[in-house]
Amino acid sequence: MLRSARNLLGHRISVKDGDIGRCVDLLVDESKWSARYLVVEAGAWLSGRRLFISPLALSKAEWTSRRMVLDTSRGQVETAPFLENDALFTRDHELDLFRHYGWSVGGLEPISEAAPRADLSRPPPLGPALRSVNEMLSYGLEAEGGPAGHVDDLIVDDDTWLLPYVVAESQSWLTGRKVLVPTDQILGVDWDDRSVEVAVPIAAIEEAPEYDPSAPVYDTRVLRALASPLDRAERVPAVPAWLSDLVASDMWGTRGLRAALARIIQG
Repeated sequence: MLRSARNLLGHRISVKDGDIGRCVDLLVDESKWSARYLVVEAGAWLSGRRLFISPLALSKAEWTSRRMVLDTSRGQVETAPFLENDALFTRDHELDLFRHYGWSVGGLEPISEAAPRADLSRPPPLGPALRSVNEMLSYGLEAEGGPAGHVDDLIVDDDTWLLPYVVAESQSWLTGRKVLVPTDQILGVDWDDRSVEVAVPIAAIEEAPEYDPSAPVYDTRVLRALASPLDRAERVPAVPAWLSDLVASDMWGTRGLRAALARIIQG
């Protein structure tokens, strides 16, 4: 299911014998737009340490009670490698985490040798790297044709932990209207300028369906509205000729039924 990254912040993180802290951030691999780590702020029992937990290593999630569970113990967490508040998250630290927890979940691989270090407070200017979701919130959104608002949230798939969409809040003259922009339309993130550039015309963002957090996110209308003409042809399958002929035939008794079928085909 797709969920708001912003709403994941504050979830309790538990192990087999109790809570260990709360999720305060997510580290994102912008080269794949995936959530690599939950950043957990431990409670007083660990003097507020920052812990890094791979979401793929979670054993379960209780979304209604805002709790995620890791299949380990408080003792193992207590002896896990940790970073001081001003320390950088390096590949060596990541490898230490893998060794300590014995992570061998499918798809769970350390960042590449060439990946630069990621700093939670100020990400480095070069990529790919692990970036803070908190850092991205409120970044400006630069569309084809000019500024189109700012990043209000990211959408997370809680099965794969990929981030298929950015929630963009439009300019104030659109009264804070929110729309979804696919992350595969992102051309780049300027961490110094605090902006996200997308390959989407500003008019398409203005005309896109409004984002409704209570409704299913997977909606081909979003993709149709925001994809370029080439992408649109690749994303939206062509309607088979036999189906178009069937709708146009005289076998349907009412024009209303024929019109309804035509609307389904056209999206």
